[in-house]
Amino acid sequence: MLRFVDVWIVAMAGTWLLYFFIGPSVQYAGQIGLAVGVLTRWLLRRGQTRIAHWVFVLSLIATIVLAPLFVNGARTPLLCALPLAILLAAWLLGRPTMWALTALSAVVVMLYGAAESRWGWSAPLPLRPADVFAVSLATATLVTAIVAHTMLKSFVSSVQTEVELQDHLQMSETRLKALFSALQDAILLVDEQGRIDFANQYFCDLFQISETPESLTGRQAGSVIEQIRHRYAGPQSAVERIMELVRLGQPCLNEEVTMIDGRTLLRDFIPFDYGSGRLGRLWHHRDVSHLRQMQAQLEIANRQLEALSMTDGLTSLANRRSFDQALEREWARCQRQKRPLALILLDVDWFKLFNDRYGHLAGDACLRQVAAALRESVRRSTDLPARYGGEEFALISEVSSLQNAVVLAELIRQNVRARAIPHADGQEGLLTISLGVAVLTPAPELSARSLLKAADQALYRAKDGGRDRVESAPA
Repeated sequence: MLRFVDVWIVAMAGTWLLYFFIGPSVQYAGQIGLAVGVLTRWLLRRGQTRIAHWVFVLSLIATIVLAPLFVNGARTPLLCALPLAILLAAWLLGRPTMWALTALSAVVVMLYGAAESRWGWSAPLPLRPADVFAVSLATATLVTAIVAHTMLKSFVSSVQTEVELQDHLQMSETRLKALFSALQDAILLVDEQGRIDFANQYFCDLFQISETPESLTGRQAGSVIEQIRHRYAGPQSAVERIMELVRLGQPCLNEEVTMIDGRTLLRDFIPFDYGSGRLGRLWHHRDVSHLRQMQAQLEIANRQLEALSMTDGLTSLANRRSFDQALEREWARCQRQKRPLALILLDVDWFKLFNDRYGHLAGDACLRQVAAALRESVRRSTDLPARYGGEEFALISEVSSLQNAVVLAELIRQNVRARAIPHADGQEGLLTISLGVAVLTPAPELSARSLLKAADQALYRAKDGGRDRVESAPA
């Protein structure tokens, strides 16, 4: 509209200038038209487009109706501009306003004509020469033609642009709906009045709706929610959550929804703007039940793998890594509780000679027998038997005194002897073990390695003392 008003201002300024060459009959038309144009342009620059439309049209209508009462010779030229004003109203304000202004102007003109012809009334007007009247008429006609041409050109351009935009929008919507239809995700578009704009086939399949997606278009979304609410694991809370999302109007992504048949859906809620002030809501659902099952299986596999990484493959006891972690953990716990912690280290006597005589397979079977005897000797669920390395084993135990720890170590030694594993190079022809016991109450100046060192020294004393025996570190 700004370009149109600029042309109008130039035309009115030209009309006003004719006053200096032709006569005063065009002066008022030019002045009024120029003032209306300048005011309209000022409103447009301030962003008051709607007000500018009304000011421009109503000012011209008022001029057309009132000016003939005061300016001689201006009656006919200004009445010639009446079609222009009506056309302008149609362009700027819409068809209903055009018909209203047309009817109002027609009534005024008919009343004015009836007043002159039937009742002999005429406004007292000063006389003007005929040539001035003719020039005034020609000038008004020229201005009308210029403005009408500019207006119609702008109108055609606007209509053409709008048609192109509509075609482009329709094509974009068609492509978008085709894309949504091909997606293996459930898509539901709802407008701001709560009516369904679009639903794809996967939405109907996911929520087990027997109707076609096309039949859902135009329906109230609330009726569809009531239709599928029993599919949710918690129908009431599920519907309340949907209403809350709509009320808040904020995006919510990757929200888990549990269905009554055990399926898990991920839901996205995305408010968006269609353009031209139209608002909408996108509901996007995807079935992740299979993914959740795979994740659960992966978690089980990870736990099993972690257990394997902490377990000795030969004896099924805790391995060295698990033993080290458990020793630090139990040391810290006993330190907090100010309770003693016992550690028993044991070593198979003359195991290298056993391997050399009977072979490695027999050696592996021997180690499994010792591990079984160690496991059978454990009395508390918190005790941890472990393979420390090679033919060495360990047991972490919480006991009340060194004496009790020695009794437990002696039980392990006897359990191994009771299995009567043949060993030609061992004492009495049987496989035996040597054990070192240490018991410490954690203190700031001590560490878990202090306990380990004390038990290891006791084990070496047992070996040096003749093997097949239990030695303890000083309390």
